[in-house]
Amino acid sequence: MNVIARSVRSTAWIVADSWISAALGAVSYLFLIRILGPEIFGTIAIAGLFFGAVGTFVGSALTESIQQREEVETGHLNMTFWLNSSLCFVLAGLIAAAAVPIGALFGSEALTKVIPALALAALISSFGALPRALLERKLQHDKLAALNALAGIPSTIVALGMAWYGFGVWSLVGSILTGTCLGTLGVWLMVDWRPGLAMERRHFTDLVDFNRNTVLTNALGYADDAIPRFTLAIVAGERAVGLFDLAMQISSTLSSAIMGPIGEVAMNTIARLQSREDHVRELLHRVFTLTTSIMYPAVLGVVVVAPFALPLVLGEAWLDVVLPAQLALLIGLRNASGDLNIAILRGFGESSAPVRILGIGAVLQILFTPLIIAFGTIGAVVAVALRVFATWPISAMEVHRVCKYGMMRQVSVGLPALMAAAIMTVATWGLAIVLPQGWPSLLMIGVVVPFGVAVYGACLVLGRQVQRLRASVNWFRVQMRTHDHQAAVAV
Repeated sequence: MNVIARSVRSTAWIVADSWISAALGAVSYLFLIRILGPEIFGTIAIAGLFFGAVGTFVGSALTESIQQREEVETGHLNMTFWLNSSLCFVLAGLIAAAAVPIGALFGSEALTKVIPALALAALISSFGALPRALLERKLQHDKLAALNALAGIPSTIVALGMAWYGFGVWSLVGSILTGTCLGTLGVWLMVDWRPGLAMERRHFTDLVDFNRNTVLTNALGYADDAIPRFTLAIVAGERAVGLFDLAMQISSTLSSAIMGPIGEVAMNTIARLQSREDHVRELLHRVFTLTTSIMYPAVLGVVVVAPFALPLVLGEAWLDVVLPAQLALLIGLRNASGDLNIAILRGFGESSAPVRILGIGAVLQILFTPLIIAFGTIGAVVAVALRVFATWPISAMEVHRVCKYGMMRQVSVGLPALMAAAIMTVATWGLAIVLPQGWPSLLMIGVVVPFGVAVYGACLVLGRQVQRLRASVNWFRVQMRTHDHQAAVAV
């Protein structure tokens, strides 16, 4: 099977996985949000900051080389597995041992109690990192999609059941442990490889040579993500962190449902096409034509309906999340194309470029910290958004350097969709204003959403964007047919 064909099929499976996971998550999350409230979600978010530091050095930080290398020896696999597991054991153990002072720092007894359990979940998860990377290397995302769905159902049941019976924050911890255990067990059943002791010093050297920049990239990415959350936790407490985390999660869930599947496949695909720059550019052009046409209206559409939808779905306790969520959603406008830049660079083996980009981002995030101190949750969201848009041109210039597909092409390819989405936004916002304010939220959504879809569709037709979309879809079909013809000839 050719690379494009495998990538398309892998992307389809990841889309199914993402949407099934999103559906399961929505059922449990909406129920849990109404029962538990911002403070409990804030506790888990703060705990996650410490285990995010562990992820800087383990997991994908070490297994990415397995996916990117052309040739992988058994020694590489063994060295990666044992180094990954050992580092996670040490780092998670140190965090668990520091649970009491961490809880005291943030004035949270609950934080002190849940950290050891989450440390255990982190250790269990580390055991499954290498076999998961092997499946991703082979683009066997159908197996991963099935596993995630099967593991997600029991973890959802655990979360709902424990919350119903009043276990509070432990319902989230129990769900994490259940999903982690089942996911790790399942991924081992899907691969034939088993860890051994056959490895040499050169395998360690190969691992370090590639992954040192990956680890540094992860560390800078972690700092970039943790700075606003730590600052907010210290100056405003768990509730503010809970509101911020939910606002960012609403934005990331929408982006992940559309861009996440493509991003997961992108690095492996580019890595196998990196010697054919013209093919890479054509692939990116087709991908960005499709993603911008979906992301732009989705982002702006949710921004419009958020004032009606979020209070209806989340309940009165989360009213303060509406404006932060709207601001966070706007980050998706950049994600429609720029979200893939780091994956493209890694696919070309440019492991130092993400370090430079994230380093600048982390510095900017520190400079924007006064916004968080002054404006709390809203300031934190604005700080993140400013940093995201400020680093986009830098990442785009790096992509232009490796494959001659820079920021202007990323902007221009999505400009027709952006203009159509902007017209849709103005029209739907105007409709929402003139509709009777006494209407129920569900009725408002039922009127505004179909109207927005109709306006956007009309703009696409008038702007001839439909023809561009059809051309991109047909391009992928040709790639698939080429594979099918080659397979038939081989038989």
